[in-house]
Amino acid sequence: MAERPSRSGASLAASDPDPWADPARVHRILEGAGFGEVSLTPLDPVIQLAGPAGEAEAADFVMAMGPLARVLPSLSAAQRDNVRATLEVYFKGHTTSHGVVLPAANWVVRACV
Repeated sequence: MAERPSRSGASLAASDPDPWADPARVHRILEGAGFGEVSLTPLDPVIQLAGPAGEAEAADFVMAMGPLARVLPSLSAAQRDNVRATLEVYFKGHTTSHGVVLPAANWVVRACV
């Protein structure tokens, strides 16, 4: 199983890529808005992007959707080839006997009105 991403609880600025990763901040916001019984439960699945030896398949997947798909059309063919090669090397580092897998970090947040 992949190592769980850090949830240190350090102070996070609004510009942080994951400002909701700080449970104390989430409690403050929700309780300040009048919610009670606030609870956060970590949910950390492993996301399989491709099968065994599927580095190219995983690269295809991330290049076809999301932020990368919006940037790629503005790149030259050589630059797109470089992106693909870089992704395949990256995904090779995340290949297991089950395929290309990446860790995820989510919170299930519950609160009552």
